[in-house]
Amino acid sequence: AMMKGNDKVLIIPSKELKEIQLSPLAGQTGLIVEDLTFNGRKNKGYMIMLDEEYLGESIWFIPAQSIQYEK
Repeated sequence: AMMKGNDKVLIIPSKELKEIQLSPLAGQTGLIVEDLTFNGRKNKGYMIMLDEEYLGESIWFIPAQSIQYEK
């Protein structure tokens, strides 16, 4: 299932999230604002607008492996 902009997602732990030192974001929810999973892109993921800011920023790159749809 392709994720689309404005889909509500949950950030889940992954080694990819840990590698970019954003593990504290696991458990947060937000909206997809940009899909960066196109072919040829090395680090696939999404720009997510968090429901709660982290370090004063609301939009973060989250690896595709750390995204799950909110039920």
